[in-house]
Amino acid sequence: MKKSLFSKKLFAIILTFAVLISSLVCGSSSNAASNAKIKKAYKQYLKELKENKPKKDIYMAIVNTSKEGTPVLLVTDGIIGGDSSSEKKSGESAHADVYNYVKGKVVYIGGISSTGSGYPIVKNGKYLITGFHHSSERMTVSGKKGFVEHAEGFGMSSEDGSEYDQCYKKTWELINNKIKNEKSEKITQSEVEELDYYMAAYDSNNSDNNYMTKGYSVVNFKKF
Repeated sequence: MKKSLFSKKLFAIILTFAVLISSLVCGSSSNAASNAKIKKAYKQYLKELKENKPKKDIYMAIVNTSKEGTPVLLVTDGIIGGDSSSEKKSGESAHADVYNYVKGKVVYIGGISSTGSGYPIVKNGKYLITGFHHSSERMTVSGKKGFVEHAEGFGMSSEDGSEYDQCYKKTWELINNKIKNEKSEKITQSEVEELDYYMAAYDSNNSDNNYMTKGYSVVNFKKF
């Protein structure tokens, strides 16, 4: 009797484990198929873009920087650094247009940019990160919206040498390149320095400024 009860419990455990593994495998396959469909739609969109402007260089990157972890398309017309060939086919960029795939359509979220060649676009997990001399931003995408977090005021000082008191943390939504629902909070200089999203991309313990913090990487664009 006890042996029979033990066998039933063991069978139930094995069955539950098998169902769990099956659901994980099916979910992974479904996600892969969905992501492949999205990437195909992006490449078709880029093909049409190229046909409309055949003389214009187009560089693209596809990164999983949405809240859902699905592919997001970045498009730029100029790169910095990059390969050493006379006709550069890949490199970094300080500005890009961001697109997402929503209900079967490629949707324009808006433009993102950094300062010059010193602050190329960086990604970390679900975030795209841009930087300026005294401010930085990070953005994640969901649906037709980009959700932006902005910190400004670090690296500044008042004329009398006291702590700079015009530091802010801001948030807004980017919809078709228009800012919506902006919120602003005044914070201290030490607080804004902690929020410097771009500086966090670099390992402050390493003297080489090109050494990225674990989990961060510069976005690499390829010529389409």
